[in-house]
Parts: sequence; structure tokens; C-alpha cells
Amino acid sequence: MRSLMTARLILHPLTAAEAALVETGDPAAPPRGVWWAPGYPDDGDRAAARRFLATCAGMGDPQPFGPYEIRLRGDGPAMNGPRTNRPEAGRPMNGRPVNGRPVNGRPVSGRPGPDGTRAGGTEPDGWKADGPAIGGVAFHGRPDMAGQVTIGYGLIHSARGQGFASEALRALLAFARSQGVLSVKGDADLDNIGSHHVMASAGMRLVAVDARLKHFRIGWGSTTPAGRRPYSRARPTDPDVPG
Repeated sequence: MRSLMTARLILHPLTAAEAALVETGDPAAPPRGVWWAPGYPDDGDRAAARRFLATCAGMGDPQPFGPYEIRLRGDGPAMNGPRTNRPEAGRPMNGRPVNGRPVNGRPVSGRPGPDGTRAGGTEPDGWKADGPAIGGVAFHGRPDMAGQVTIGYGLIHSARGQGFASEALRALLAFARSQGVLSVKGDADLDNIGSHHVMASAGMRLVAVDARLKHFRIGWGSTTPAGRRPYSRARPTDPDVPG
């Protein structure tokens, strides 16, 4: 399946093989053609990869309702703070050798839409990222019988405070709705103010508070984009067509 794209980010759907590499957390062994920013993967990324691999083993691959690696677009604005430069041919990157010159990304035609995605929200055939992975955003499995999914997300420390998490979450929510999902929920610790802001800025509402967590949700009832039926576990979805 194709990646989701925003003005600054690429949300790459992880395969089981890629998730296994994230789970080991070895910065010297990212998937071929991809590199990781310093600090990636962190404990949260490794935990998400383990959960995905367990789901694949027990129930099959849930994609497109699985984890997405957040990568900076090579043709987009650079991340503030410590910058991870694109490696030159044969020169080391974060202490690891690079074999050959990376494939440069080419701009996608079209202006970003209201949700921040471009040209239908997916990458064109043959397009590859040339920015580093900085975190992840994920569905915690396929929608339940009520058409609801749970989401989670996280960024490396140096990528926080720049709107990347909200941008990624908005794209994931738009994709979920385009697939017929009726509601999305997420939660965060009571003192995780940054995460509360991310969900609120993406359009999710605070719906409950307990002793440990604040719970957020967004729902669309039976309203889905034109031509889409509400998600049913009895029917497959087409992950290559976001809407």
C-alpha cells in the first residue's frame, strides 16, 4: 500500500519486516533506502512495533489499520533544532555507512487540501522519501464492530513542538474517515499536556477523564465521504484510495 502524505511529512505504512527492524531498535540497521534521525526508534516506537508484530502473528496483517512511520519529506521544510543531513554517497550517516546516493524525493503536484494532504493524500508511484524517520503514528488494529479505531503517536524529542504530531494525526484521521471509520479514540496521561493539545488541535474532543488518563474522541456518525460506506469488518477496504 502507498504512504500518506502531508505538506511536510510522509506517513509510511510499516510492513512486518520493517517493524521487526524497528522493534530491535538498531540505528545501524534501518530498512534499505531509509534512515533514522538520532533518537529513533525510542521505547514507544519499539512497543508499537511489538504490538503490530503480535497482531500480525495472531490475526494477520491489519494494514492499513496498523503503524505508520513518520518521515520528513525531502522536498519539504527542514526540522528545527539539530538537523539530520541527507548523506552523501559513501559517507557515514549517524555513524553508519551509506551505500550509494539516496533517491531524492520529487515534489508532488497540487496544493495541500484542508487536512494538509496533497494530490489525493498518497505518494505517486515511484516516489520515495529522502527525509529521516522522526516518530510514528498508528491505528491499534482494525475498526471494531461499531466502526471505531484507537490511535497512538509519538515523536523523538528534537522533532516536538513543531506541529508534526498534529499534522500526522490530522492526516490519519482523514484517512480513517475516507475508509468508512465512524469514530476514532485516543488517550494520554493526565500530565501529558502536549499530547492533549495534539489531539484537540486535530479535532478530537475530550470526552472523559479518569484517575490516570484523559480520553479524546472524534466521530462522524454515519456520515462518510461521498461514495464510501461505513466500515464493515465483513468487507475489505482499498488502502490505496483514501477517498
